[in-house]
Amino acid sequence: MNLIETLIPFATLVIMLKVLGKADAATATAAATFFFARVVHVMVYTMGVPFLWTPAFAVSWLACLYLLWQILA
Repeated sequence: MNLIETLIPFATLVIMLKVLGKADAATATAAATFFFARVVHVMVYTMGVPFLWTPAFAVSWLACLYLLWQILA
């Protein structure tokens, strides 16, 4: 459920960046960071390592905030 809740805002931001013509290498890096942070989150959640869930989730949201910042800039 957590992945679905973060995927919708992420997808919205990426689509907005593309439509507005603001997609560049930095936003692609942020998108990749989001993806790999979510992969790490799923892995540590599945392995049952609770102290790493929050950092992985936080990194993915920081990537989304960066994407939003690029839209608003």
